[in-house]
Amino acid sequence: MRPMRNDGGYGMPLALDASSYNRLYHRDWTKAFIRMVLQLYPGSVIYFGDKLIYEDPEFQGKVIKYFDHDNHLYVILPGGERGKKEGQ
Repeated sequence: MRPMRNDGGYGMPLALDASSYNRLYHRDWTKAFIRMVLQLYPGSVIYFGDKLIYEDPEFQGKVIKYFDHDNHLYVILPGGERGKKEGQ
């Protein structure tokens, strides 16, 4: 999914990269979304390239830096078919 925007728009908040995020990117709302996922689905893992999120002590080990994930994030929920195959 795309990170949260602060203008109510859809899609990627224009060009993002790991060093300079666009003015339309809303980091606090993105963090709030991540918190909600982790609260509702403990054991989830999120791949995202915002250094100020994945290095935040609150999210360490839960939000993981992943190559080329600066303009979108993956939310991996625990369980499901993949989890059954891996014995989770």
